[in-house]
Amino acid sequence: MKNYSFTKTAIVRNPIEEKQLDLTWEKIQAIFSKKENREALFIGSPNIYKALVMWETGEAFQTEEELKNLKGSLYKYASRLANRSTPFGMFATVAAVDINAETNLDVAASTFGRFTKFDMYFLGSFLPVIVKNDAIRDVLKYYSNNSIYTVFDKYRYVEYYFKDNVRFHKISEVEISDYLELIFEKAKNGVLISELADLLVSDEISIQDANEFIDTLIKSQFIVSELEFTITGGDYLDKLLKTFSEKRFDFYEAQVIRELITNLKTKINSLDTNTSNDPALYTQIHELVNEELDNVDISKLFQVDSFRKIYNGSISFKTLKNLRPALSVLNKLQSQSENNNLKEFKRKFQERYEEYEQPLVSVLDPDIGIGYAKASGAKSPLVDDLLISGGQAVGNQIMMDAKKTYLFKKLLHATKNNLQSIELLDEEINKFEENESLYPDTFSAFVNVFHENGVEKINIKTASGPSANGLIGRFSHLDTKILDLCNEVTTIENQLNADKIVAEIVHLPQARTGNILYRNFQREYEIPYLGNASVDRDHQIMIDDLYVSVKGGKIVLRSKRLNKEVIPRLSNAHNFISNALPIYHFLCDLQNQTSFGLGFGWGGLQNEFDFLPRVNYKDTVLSRATWNINKTDIESILAVGETKMIEFVRNYRKGRNIPDVVYLSQGDNEVLINFNNELSCNVFCYMLKGETFIQLKEFLFSEDTITKNYCNEIIFTAHKNVDNKAEVGEAKFVSKENKEGVAASFSIGEKWLYYKFYCGERAGEELLKRGITPIVEELQAKGIIDKWFFIRYYDAQGHHIRFRVLLKNSNLFTDCIGIIRHYIEPLEQTRIIWKTQTDNYLRELQRYGYEAIEQTETLFFNDSDCTLKFADMIEGDTGEKIRWMFCLLSIDHFLNDFDVKLEGKIKLFNVAKTSFGKEFNRSGRLNKQINEMFVKNESEIESFLDPNVMDEMYEPLLEILHERSEKNREAVKAIKEIATENRLPTYLDNIMLSYVHMVCNRIFLTKHRIHEMVVYDFLYKYYSKQLHTGKNKVTKEIEEESIL
Repeated sequence: MKNYSFTKTAIVRNPIEEKQLDLTWEKIQAIFSKKENREALFIGSPNIYKALVMWETGEAFQTEEELKNLKGSLYKYASRLANRSTPFGMFATVAAVDINAETNLDVAASTFGRFTKFDMYFLGSFLPVIVKNDAIRDVLKYYSNNSIYTVFDKYRYVEYYFKDNVRFHKISEVEISDYLELIFEKAKNGVLISELADLLVSDEISIQDANEFIDTLIKSQFIVSELEFTITGGDYLDKLLKTFSEKRFDFYEAQVIRELITNLKTKINSLDTNTSNDPALYTQIHELVNEELDNVDISKLFQVDSFRKIYNGSISFKTLKNLRPALSVLNKLQSQSENNNLKEFKRKFQERYEEYEQPLVSVLDPDIGIGYAKASGAKSPLVDDLLISGGQAVGNQIMMDAKKTYLFKKLLHATKNNLQSIELLDEEINKFEENESLYPDTFSAFVNVFHENGVEKINIKTASGPSANGLIGRFSHLDTKILDLCNEVTTIENQLNADKIVAEIVHLPQARTGNILYRNFQREYEIPYLGNASVDRDHQIMIDDLYVSVKGGKIVLRSKRLNKEVIPRLSNAHNFISNALPIYHFLCDLQNQTSFGLGFGWGGLQNEFDFLPRVNYKDTVLSRATWNINKTDIESILAVGETKMIEFVRNYRKGRNIPDVVYLSQGDNEVLINFNNELSCNVFCYMLKGETFIQLKEFLFSEDTITKNYCNEIIFTAHKNVDNKAEVGEAKFVSKENKEGVAASFSIGEKWLYYKFYCGERAGEELLKRGITPIVEELQAKGIIDKWFFIRYYDAQGHHIRFRVLLKNSNLFTDCIGIIRHYIEPLEQTRIIWKTQTDNYLRELQRYGYEAIEQTETLFFNDSDCTLKFADMIEGDTGEKIRWMFCLLSIDHFLNDFDVKLEGKIKLFNVAKTSFGKEFNRSGRLNKQINEMFVKNESEIESFLDPNVMDEMYEPLLEILHERSEKNREAVKAIKEIATENRLPTYLDNIMLSYVHMVCNRIFLTKHRIHEMVVYDFLYKYYSKQLHTGKNKVTKEIEEESIL
């Protein structure tokens, strides 16, 4: 983590109560005798609160089982108040503290605060009441549904509907008409119904017809009102009140709504003037709400967040001192695993679109595109409304790499010797390399700090991104220090991506989900999708403005309007995977494309052992001790009669060597269990019912901690140092406007003719010699073509040679085909070619630009001609060694053509080798192998690249490269001029790497990416040595500006 730092603010989360390890029924009653805890229970579960009051007032329960269930429920709520730090209503709090020399976390002496707002579920029900009023509706602005996009002659968009109080989505479509197109464009910037009606009224269309048509569009959600939810940049009710305070709402019906909102706002704000309230106050507000809405569920009416102000609150730098090396260890143990959805998306995208940029909405459309994550556009009314979470089982196969094998051996050793913990040692860990590319730009290190035998220790729960705001953004409204931290994170992320746009995803999948999606801060740009943006129109990136491509194994998202790469971010902890719309799912997945969360994981071993020991690294716990309880054991426990169950459970605990006090873990929910406590044992048995597998995890807070007698969770925010951002921009986009006379694509019969010849890798070389060479010689001799070029490629059908020729005019099409067939047919008959296919030629304008595409094709033409001549000069094993040596020489000459200086070459290949290092997850072992290969061939490389000492037998190679350079002269000059005038679609550095990539593609027969990785590494080492030995008398440091 040498290139990472921590911010000076940490977030501390604590339960309301001090820890309680032995919760008896008497202690539970004492806890809920406190006014503030009764309020917490009322907000958390009005029904349990009501049952408690019934018991307290002596109302009899119908069965003993009902009383037992009440005690069990109250145990879990009391345990949460005392033993769980995760924020939930008034059960736990957050606090912002400084990081400095000393630790001061006196939670008991802190000041309690709260923030109460209406539940998003209620607000979602309240909104239709407002807009159904005709007078109000007439002054509301309506906007085009921000999910609309065009498919052929139809508008396609997403609308939602409710079934059993759950929000479902469906794809709708409507045929495009002149009127609808007019409304769609006009409503993009917000428009009144009367203004839309004026657009439609004519001799054939009356005002009544126009209004009825617009009403249909509103009901079908083609246009939506300005009152739709906002979940960023401030409280929704405040925004609603601000809107109704505008002059256009200065009439009676709107005044009634304004007064109602004001009254509701006043009453709910009054709750926060006290640290605790009588539940009767909530009931009064509930009654007021029910006057406007019938049967509002009080459990879905209020949302409370709690915070503490810790006087001079701080955490010592010493804590971070232990955390930093432990995060590095987790990094070293991390196995880079690509998101399966993104992996499949890239495969399908490249199979259909290759590297050509496409509109995102078209690509993700399940009917006309490739879809995403198994989404379907077909309607299936029987199953469409089923709420199914998670994915399909993938079997019990365990994939073992060197890291997992190391951990597996440690686990086997611990199991064999009955060890309760595993110690990771530096001499073992250091054989694995730290890969800083796995860290996100900003991330949260989520830990517990506890004491064991008087020594401060850390338990790392997780360290995750892709943005540190994911864990803290939801609480930005509670404390200005938290808001300042969120803004600091967004500023850093913007600085690290200065040539890109970091945009917040704004989407509301469910009304109640808005409670956790809400964040008070906002980014400069937002991507609204079935959600209302909180930034102005110029800073909204609509989904139909997003274009996607796959370049170098990376998915690139671009705003067409702004001509910049877009990095989507979701600054909350929403679990977006379940039943997510494809576009939302894709944008959220894309966040993690280049970074991975850090957390210790046993992988497939997780459920294969009954006991997983604690994993320690020095004074840091990377994984708590865990006891797996399987289906057979659960059935055995539940099969025992109730009178003997507790005794059976206690004997079971002893037999498994489970501690007296543990957490029962269900996902992210943990309930403290004390096996010496009868009520706790009953709760444990009750929670086993219906389960087939559960986990028990060790409880770490037996001793007092830095938060005294309170359990804790602490969030530290880490970020990449701004000075260490990437040297070469990955995707700076400038003008991509079409240049007059430059076509984007060519169909069969036009001037560019395009063939795909499918063959084996080695057969491809025969094809070049026996097929392509005589073809181009005859076509050029007869004056049929101006240019030609080839590349080697792999698609779903296999390896092939892509062969393109530019006819002098399209009238020569038939003659050209005849000559090609003459030389290709014999190769098909001998099965050197097993399939021939023609296709449309789509120019790579997104990569090379309209301005430079013709010059680029000239470079490809001359390099293809040079490669054919080279292929004819070599044979056998000796030829294969010369092949990679020639590649080094060819690249060096190519860069010289562009006048790239030595410092620029070093910088260029530093970026290239780093990129390939990420792609291949380069380890110390692989680095060692490449280093040894370079040392072995170093002297030969130096003599081969130095024309003054090159063996004369290689002079023919120099001749064909000099010939290529001469032919490239005018094209190179033009490209450099275009670059100087900033008319390329990206930095010239990036385009140079693309050119070099194509040089490698033509020279090597197989394993192109691996060859490139080695070649770029060799060139970096060679050029670096040239610099440091002073052969070019270069003494100044390499600057960060462009290499040219």
